[in-house]
Amino acid sequence: MTDVFIWTRGGRRISLVSPTVEDVAPTIVAPVLARINRWNGHLMCDHYSVAQHLVICSYLVPEPFAKPALGHDIHEIGTGDISSPMKALARRECPEAFGWLDAVAGRFDLMVEKRYGIELRPMAREVKVADGACAVLESLVHVGAPESEVRAHFGDALFETASRLATALPASVGSMLAPLAPRDAERCWLQRLDELGGTR
Repeated sequence: MTDVFIWTRGGRRISLVSPTVEDVAPTIVAPVLARINRWNGHLMCDHYSVAQHLVICSYLVPEPFAKPALGHDIHEIGTGDISSPMKALARRECPEAFGWLDAVAGRFDLMVEKRYGIELRPMAREVKVADGACAVLESLVHVGAPESEVRAHFGDALFETASRLATALPASVGSMLAPLAPRDAERCWLQRLDELGGTR
């Protein structure tokens, strides 16, 4: 297969066909994740990144799942942050396209698993719940979606779980929901990785 690649910051090439463990090293992924906006940029603030989302998710799970939660979206350095509605539409309208996109993400996930010593596929239930709970909080705080619509979209159970988990967050972590400049979000992601025993 002919290689297809993207250039990273500084001009380094990353293959979308056969990424390597070096391609998902912390110093490579952190700056990128910190500069990708959540919600396709439909935010009421200037910037809220995938890096921030991952850090918050890592605090919403039991400790054994913290590192997988911190890394579950690293593949977005290659795919971008494709919204859940778009994924659902692709799955319904063009399953082949969805399967292809998922395969690309899967190649990166495999490298992340090897580099960080975690399991991403299948996604642990704890990580999936944290991901959804964080999305609930983000939709209210940063998107400004009506609470009634958020509750209807995500369901009462996840909405209540998000409220419960948010209440339990330490103040220092809860402040991560505030918009951070990319360099600050990058630093926070790397610091959280250090706390969890990751190596740079």
